Amino acid sequence: AVDGVLDLSNWNFETDGLVDLQGEWRFVWEEFVQPMPSNLFRGRYKDTAQVPGRWEHVHSESSSERQAQLGYATYALEIHLPPNIDSSSLAFSSTIANCASTWQLYSADAAQQLGILTHGKIGTSLASTSPQSYEEVSPLAAGGGNTIVLWVQVSNYQDRVGGIQGTPQLGERTLML
Repeated sequence: AVDGVLDLSNWNFETDGLVDLQGEWRFVWEEFVQPMPSNLFRGRYKDTAQVPGRWEHVHSESSSERQAQLGYATYALEIHLPPNIDSSSLAFSSTIANCASTWQLYSADAAQQLGILTHGKIGTSLASTSPQSYEEVSPLAAGGGNTIVLWVQVSNYQDRVGGIQGTPQLGERTLML
C-alpha cells in the first residue's frame, strides 16, 4: 500500500491467493474517526503509518515529534478490487497483540458496512480500554463495489508497543474460513 491505497485491480484471488494488507496506511493519532466517504477522509487526514508497525515510528505532518506508545488512533486503507468481483466472495483477517481494536470494512462511500471484527474494547484511557490478543476472520457482505475501505480503531494503554503489529489479510472466503 502507498499513501493509504492498495491497488488490487489486477489481482486474481483464485490464482494469486491471499493478500497481505501491509504498507503505508492513512493514520490519525488520538482520534477515533468514524467511517466516512473515502475522498472526504483523504482530504482531511494526511498522516501515514506502516502496517505492520509501531506507533513510535510515526511522524505527524503537523509536528516533528514521534508518537507515544500509549494512546489511540485510527488507521484506514482504501482497497481497489478487481472489476466484477462480488465482495461477498471475500473475507478478511485481523491480527493484533496486546491492544484493543475494532476492524470495519465499508464501501468507499461509507454507506454500507461489509464486515466487522472486535478485539476487546477500544477507549481513550486506561480505564476505558480492555485489550484482547487473537486472530479472527470475517466474511464480507455483498455490495462493496470495486473500492472498499478498511477502518481500524486501536487503543493501547497497557503494552510497551502500540500499533498494528500483525499483518491483516484479504482473500477468497473459501480459503480463509
